[in-house]
Amino acid sequence: MRLFDIHCPNCQYRPAIEDRWSCEPGCGTRWHTFWTRGLCPGCAKHWQVTQCPACEQESPHRTWYHARDRSKERSRVRRATTS
Repeated sequence: MRLFDIHCPNCQYRPAIEDRWSCEPGCGTRWHTFWTRGLCPGCAKHWQVTQCPACEQESPHRTWYHARDRSKERSRVRRATTS
């Protein structure tokens, strides 16, 4: 169970599994930045800012993580198991 929703703080875009970011300037590695919380697997640079592929705005990487409301998830699970 994910504890966070990940989406752009500007336009709410949710990164797709096929999205990739590039370590530029840097080593040029292309990877999915949310699989490593902004850490480049090629050179270990920790990216503090992430650009949205949809709106192209840059935001602090940490602002993409939004806590999920676990109480709603629990009630959904409860309803599904009692049905």
